[in-house]
Amino acid sequence: MTNQPLFWSDQLAFGVTKKFPDQKEYVCASGISPSGIVHAGNFREIITTDFVVKSLKNMGENIRFIYSWDDYDRFRKVPENVPDKFEKYIGLPLSEVPDPEGCHDSYAHHFESRLEEELEGMHMDIEFIRQTEMFEKAEYADLIRKGMRNRHKVKEILDQYRREPLETSYYPLRVYCTECGKDFTEVTDYDEKYTVKYYCEECDGKRELNFKEKGNVKPPWRIDWPMRWKYESVDFEPAGKEHSAAGGSRDTANELVQEIYDDDFPVHQMYEFVTKDGAKISSSSGENIFTVSMLKEIYSPEMIRFLFASTKPNKAFEIPFETEEIFQRYENFDKVESAYYNPEEAQDDKQREQWKRIYELSMVDIPDEKPARVSFKHASFIAQTVPEDEWERKAIRSLKRTGHVSEDIDEKGIEQVLSRLERA
Repeated sequence: MTNQPLFWSDQLAFGVTKKFPDQKEYVCASGISPSGIVHAGNFREIITTDFVVKSLKNMGENIRFIYSWDDYDRFRKVPENVPDKFEKYIGLPLSEVPDPEGCHDSYAHHFESRLEEELEGMHMDIEFIRQTEMFEKAEYADLIRKGMRNRHKVKEILDQYRREPLETSYYPLRVYCTECGKDFTEVTDYDEKYTVKYYCEECDGKRELNFKEKGNVKPPWRIDWPMRWKYESVDFEPAGKEHSAAGGSRDTANELVQEIYDDDFPVHQMYEFVTKDGAKISSSSGENIFTVSMLKEIYSPEMIRFLFASTKPNKAFEIPFETEEIFQRYENFDKVESAYYNPEEAQDDKQREQWKRIYELSMVDIPDEKPARVSFKHASFIAQTVPEDEWERKAIRSLKRTGHVSEDIDEKGIEQVLSRLERA
């Protein structure tokens, strides 16, 4: 019998291979609707997936890590940081709403590009999928047809979790009107193949659409999610607290993928909130927002990975921005790093293995020798007392004199020290 691994992402990876044995490739998925700033709380889903990806790779498996930009979702409301005049775009796909800052092709692309740039240097190999392209090419037409032809079963499953049942004539499909482009529509008839008739409230018109020829349709989220599990053959995908709650979209997706699409649901991990100043981050209200870019100003990529790897996804935690707490987090990292190269520093075998995996997942590319480190607290002192343009000469000389770095520190070591000074 194979022993269960100790570390949380290794346990999840082990569970994936047990549920779906002997696959040539495993698919790990994540995604979000780019309806506003993608913040550090959303990032927890991405990095949770990445840790499982790394654990599967550590087991010798081939992995495809996909990230879906749900940019064919409707523009539902105007966030706090967007002008009120954008109310006129409500009902359009996010990919058809203009960029509020005028620097990208669309509202969706603005926020997509921002996150993709932020993820550079975070040691992730992600394949981004823009769902607008998938729907407009009618890639899901056959699966949409399957959902529509089984609409009574879909309704039966969804009604189990609703206070009020869906209407008798329920169709699991929304149409973006071919005239006005908005989804203030109602499907009125279906030919059991690919053609629907619909009424558009926005332009007061009755129209017909073949969704295999023109992809102006999208299933509601609760059936859209399992439909794409089927299409992409997803083996692992985490979900936030709301989706993972009893009767939430994860529960209905599990049933729908089995009953409608004749497939099994992926391994799941619920992840808790990341907080700032004790409060949940909200991208729509603009409250307590901090982004990956803001994190990278204070924490190096390996430190960011360390913060998330050190806490199991089902535990909420706060990322500190106060000086003393930042010092403490860096000290914790330095302690774990030192124990990696000096295993006797760990208290026992369990801690030694735990710290080893945390460090490996934080660094990804493990140096042969322990990197040159200056405590973040001392780096902060140096950064405040030595002008930045003199760090490489004066600061390094001072650190050599005080014994904080070796006299024969090489160029790589100097780069490592300067990287910490930049964030101190």
